[in-house]
Amino acid sequence: MRTGRCTSLSLGGMFVETDLRLDYESFVDVEIIAPRVAPNLRIKGIVRWTKTHGFGLQLLPVGVAQTHELLILVDRERRASRPCE
Repeated sequence: MRTGRCTSLSLGGMFVETDLRLDYESFVDVEIIAPRVAPNLRIKGIVRWTKTHGFGLQLLPVGVAQTHELLILVDRERRASRPCE
């Protein structure tokens, strides 16, 4: 198992900062560990592009419960990155 840091999370995908090198169109199993999300969110994705410090991952379709948890995480990230008013 390898670890990375998820950034730019959306319902469609994410960027994973990691030193792991994957080929284009590689399938990946991802476990998102986030505060107040229990159990950890497990999803599958496919690598759509790579950089020296990580890769872009398109998320594959998930069930209703996982989509709900993902929406919560996306909203949390959006609120955290919004400037204070």
